[in-house]
Amino acid sequence: MEARASLRQVRISTGVLLFTAALLAALLLGGAGGYLMRAWTAPASVTTTVDNIVPRHTDGIPYSTPVPVQISPRPTDPNGNVIPI
Repeated sequence: MEARASLRQVRISTGVLLFTAALLAALLLGGAGGYLMRAWTAPASVTTTVDNIVPRHTDGIPYSTPVPVQISPRPTDPNGNVIPI
């Protein structure tokens, strides 16, 4: 009973209400203004042009072709015969 009676007597001050209302209005106006600026400055359509005069060089994917492995020559004698290891 005491809690119910104490909550009935609590009043929110006018300053807190005004501050909350001003904060919500500022957030709403800022959000709406952001959308308006975005719509105003965005291009209506984007056109792309293809430059056929200058060929463009594109590198392949890095490491897409295997690097040749250097195999050391097998040991041979002065006559050219392979010496088994």
